Amino acid sequence: YLALRLLGVPETAMAVLVLRDRNTGRDHAVLVVREEGRTVVLDNLRELARLEDYAAYRSLLTLTAEVAGPADGRSRVAGGSVPSAGTREGP
Repeated sequence: YLALRLLGVPETAMAVLVLRDRNTGRDHAVLVVREEGRTVVLDNLRELARLEDYAAYRSLLTLTAEVAGPADGRSRVAGGSVPSAGTREGP
């Protein structure tokens, strides 16, 4: 997070998601970055990932520069709405 901020990525473009693996019960945190219309997940346990790669995880907490609180199924990042891990976009 700090390295990206120092490189000029706005804090409104980033959110930390605290997740729970539904299969193992283990908790894990990732950094979600939204920039130029795309969303990237930075995870120290995987190569570059997408939110779709986290279907087996349930969001527990979303931390942004503006909000820290329980995950409600959607996270706001960079003025847009980003589905939290384990949820699907659409009706």
